[in-house]
Amino acid sequence: VIVAAGPVSVLSCVAPSKSPNEILLAVGKGSGLLEVLSCDISSGEIKFNRQFNAHDQVVSYL
Repeated sequence: VIVAAGPVSVLSCVAPSKSPNEILLAVGKGSGLLEVLSCDISSGEIKFNRQFNAHDQVVSYL
């Protein structure tokens, strides 16, 4: 996975109860972008899911 370098302002990790082998990682960047990645624990595979423009919003939880 190639992720653009830059300062990170928020980092959140969530383990969904419906998917025990998956971890979701949300990275909030100083540029106002929120990137969501998923990691399959059993294989170690990381996938880029989505990118959101959250510049005008406050993200308090996932």
